[in-house]
Amino acid sequence: MNKILTLLAALMLQILTPVSAQESGTELTGAQKDRERLIDLALSLEADFGRTLQDFTQLQKDYAKLLKEKAVPDQSGKVQDLQGKLKQALAKIAEKRPTGPDPHNQELLKQDMVNLRNELHRERQDLMVARARLIRVNELEGQLDKETLGKIQATKELTQIKTEHAKLLSELKSTMVRLEKAEQGHEIAIARIDSLQKENLTLKEKVKTQDAEIARLLPIEQQYNKAAIAATELKKEQSQLSKILTEREKQLANLKSHLAAEIKR
Repeated sequence: MNKILTLLAALMLQILTPVSAQESGTELTGAQKDRERLIDLALSLEADFGRTLQDFTQLQKDYAKLLKEKAVPDQSGKVQDLQGKLKQALAKIAEKRPTGPDPHNQELLKQDMVNLRNELHRERQDLMVARARLIRVNELEGQLDKETLGKIQATKELTQIKTEHAKLLSELKSTMVRLEKAEQGHEIAIARIDSLQKENLTLKEKVKTQDAEIARLLPIEQQYNKAAIAATELKKEQSQLSKILTEREKQLANLKSHLAAEIKR
């Protein structure tokens, strides 16, 4: 899409004259700031999810170490109680976790692209009007060679039109740059959201792996006292990680909401 916009802008700059884009530029400046803020939030969430994933990986390593400990008295009751609490926490996480890309956000992005195309179409119509005016300038230049009585007035009109042409050309270049940056901001934000959603799915698989590890550890806990103590500590850590994951899910939902509102704007 960026290449299409750039090619269209280059073609219009060669044969047409742009119109005023000051009002559009002001709106795009505010929209660009909002998009940049959303992108910063997405990058922050991405980093937080990476750290959370590392914590889950460390839990797996700790479980592997427990399997090598020596036998001790039965502590299966405590382990079963911790296992139940852990499953309840993970169930709450699963209820709040998104399952895939939000179709509504994708539809809003498509609509935003359509709006950009429509705006370029309006610019083209205005440019066609300006081109007609330039044709008129050429006609006046031809008349200057044959008519001397109207030379002063025609020269004045020609100068004014050329000045307006240069101004409109500069405004078009500025507008095209802002449009391209705005489009890039949308695409980057959507890409970050998709990446975070994939991270969520990965975390979900890691949680399932933790369930399997705990289930395998349960019968061994009947012989290992140290494993029971370690399982208690791991339960606390996993509870904290579950809270962090829930918070990240809320932040991701807020990010999607802000992006949807920004795209509507």
